[in-house]
Amino acid sequence: MTNDEKYQIGLTTKALIPVNDPIHRTKVLDEAGEYMLSKTCKQLLEEACIRKLSTFKGSIAAVRKMFPYKQLTPLVINRSQAIIAFPTSSPNDYSAPGFLPLMFILHTRLLQLIQPPC
Repeated sequence: MTNDEKYQIGLTTKALIPVNDPIHRTKVLDEAGEYMLSKTCKQLLEEACIRKLSTFKGSIAAVRKMFPYKQLTPLVINRSQAIIAFPTSSPNDYSAPGFLPLMFILHTRLLQLIQPPC
């Protein structure tokens, strides 16, 4: 397990797991290995959205407007690469250790489901 504070969410990211630690706030599961970061899951997700000229709240609002989600709304981070975070519990719920609060599902077929018809 490594500490890489420059880590960015991408195609190889598999999951973000909040941890209860005074220094590290998130454990990242990636194809290249595991990382312990001082940023929260939400901070990492917000940064990933900003890099694609969006925001966490804006992406959630757009998905909720287009689809019937009220809770556990998927977060579209990068539509062109189909990077979408599917929460398994609330991003603010730290009371359920062992669950993956935000799981990344990377599949190009999902992109077809969120693209409006031409």
